[in-house]
Amino acid sequence: MNRKYIEYKLMEIGFSPAYKGFGYIVDAILILGDPEWQCSKITQAYEKIAKIHKSTYARVEKDIRYALKAARNTKNPNVNQYLGTDYPQTKNTLYRILYSLSMDSEIVA
Repeated sequence: MNRKYIEYKLMEIGFSPAYKGFGYIVDAILILGDPEWQCSKITQAYEKIAKIHKSTYARVEKDIRYALKAARNTKNPNVNQYLGTDYPQTKNTLYRILYSLSMDSEIVA
């Protein structure tokens, strides 16, 4: 998966690129989709994203949660297909988005 595809699909789901967390989610999906990171903890991904963006782990985590919450509040009927219903579990949500996007890209390919 590439960055443009992920951004397109996230906007299709209901994410707004106006949120700082949008870019962090894209980065998280790219990192988590990398085979080296398959077994790593989500906190390590947040730390890597924070380093890339010269931010902190806490800000990255908060901005991702905020963007997820905003996407859930959209009226898009497909939002639960991608985000699931485990609202407080940001880690599970990011992995669910990654899985859904990878399944979509396999169908398209």
